Amino acid sequence: MIPWLAIGIYFLRSVILSSIIGLDAQQRGLKKEDVYGWTVLTCIFSIMAMILYLVVVAPKPSFEPIA
Repeated sequence: MIPWLAIGIYFLRSVILSSIIGLDAQQRGLKKEDVYGWTVLTCIFSIMAMILYLVVVAPKPSFEPIA
């Protein structure tokens, strides 16, 4: 079973992290296109990391021998 609460928290953390990076890029004086790019890039890689985690760490079905 997939822990939906954990996925929701991870997604929320991803959005917050993307926003922080976008604001930091904006404060450093980057162009608007670059700010959007960094924000989207952070969000994409964060979500990709979540999917990779779910694939790799997802519980595998266990086969028990029938006695």
